[in-house]
Amino acid sequence: MRLVQAMASLAKGQSTTLISIEDFAIHQTQLAEDYTVLQWLTDGKVDHDLKNFFWSISTKMNFDHAVSNAVKSRFSLSDFHFEQRQAGGLGLAYLLDTTAVSLPSEEYWLQTHIRVRHTWLENAETEREEDVETLNLSEMTHVPVVFDELTGKAQGVLKDKPVNFAERKADCFPHLTFGLDVDAQIAELSVEILRVAIAKLSVLDGAVRNWRREKTEEPVLPQVNTESEATMQRYGNEREFRSASGEKKVFNLHAMMGSGYRIHLQIDKEHKNLEIGYIGEHLPTARFH
Repeated sequence: MRLVQAMASLAKGQSTTLISIEDFAIHQTQLAEDYTVLQWLTDGKVDHDLKNFFWSISTKMNFDHAVSNAVKSRFSLSDFHFEQRQAGGLGLAYLLDTTAVSLPSEEYWLQTHIRVRHTWLENAETEREEDVETLNLSEMTHVPVVFDELTGKAQGVLKDKPVNFAERKADCFPHLTFGLDVDAQIAELSVEILRVAIAKLSVLDGAVRNWRREKTEEPVLPQVNTESEATMQRYGNEREFRSASGEKKVFNLHAMMGSGYRIHLQIDKEHKNLEIGYIGEHLPTARFH
């Protein structure tokens, strides 16, 4: 089932994303002629792991436990319509600022962005309405679009609250790997420098994303330079940091953050990966010490 494969693909890169299921409770929904969701779930020919993943996603979204009281209250005072029909699942995804998942049973579900009419009671006497847009996933081709938008949202939230860098970096920069020393390094940085680092890491993350999707030999890393031979001879040991696996490695590439700060990194061409080993003040060089 392409939709479940799409959900699994998206979930690999967005560990904290909550997915709202649109119409999945109706197991009699037709996937094909004379073939329902329930039949798919009990079909011995269907991949066992895909079915288990579907169950974990569709049962995890328990409205009574997974949704805050504030969202429950707003949802109960709201009405959502799409194409003259009730669209509660799309509405809940909008309120949660997450992704709706829809069966691609009709043409209008084959969109990554679905406009919904939202009507709600502001108070006992006032009713408001507006058109809102919900991010939607219904097939594999949607995954890159949805993934990039969720990543962009996460990065925007992090820029507003950069002090959450350590716990949010995996979600905000899914195409980068971070060494074990990075959390301690960023704890020493001011909020202003952290915002600069977040902006620079967003560019690097996008460069690795493009490298993987376009299947090029080398990544295009804007404003990333290699340390000079003279610098590495004198100060190479100061560019050794622990990798994500705990192994000491030399990070001899750097990205500038103004004149006084640097991000040190290394490229893993075999796995098309970029690992960050250091984020902090400018390290000594043959010309700067």
